[in-house]
Amino acid sequence: MSRAIPADLFINNPAASVGGHFATIDDVLVELGRAAGPGRDVSVEIANPYAHDIEEILEEVARYDAILTRHRLVVQVPHTGPLNADTVTHLLEGDGRLATRHNSGAVRDMLRGHVLARRLHDLGYRVNFTLMFEPHQPPLALQARP
Repeated sequence: MSRAIPADLFINNPAASVGGHFATIDDVLVELGRAAGPGRDVSVEIANPYAHDIEEILEEVARYDAILTRHRLVVQVPHTGPLNADTVTHLLEGDGRLATRHNSGAVRDMLRGHVLARRLHDLGYRVNFTLMFEPHQPPLALQARP
């Protein structure tokens, strides 16, 4: 998870955060944008693609847009599959197995990533659609116009 890389390397590791400059993901993004230089894309994964309210996700993306500008920001949106806000916790904290098979989730869950990608596209954001493993996913992703 790309968002976890800066969090693990800088925010959650005081020794790596020289002078304590990296207290939040926003601090890390400011520095990444500066270090990459003008005209370089910065790909950012949203913190919780399974949030119940898509408006929360859009607020997070708007914050990244303010830091990086829409010309540099690329939003990573995962194909969510049968996962949702209720089942992802079990997958990550439980026994590592999802009770719902990959091909038998609720339609709203299966298409959540696609809906989010399309919404971001309609708002003018560039999207990198990730975690596509099934043959039917790329054609669906193309309909979301990432």
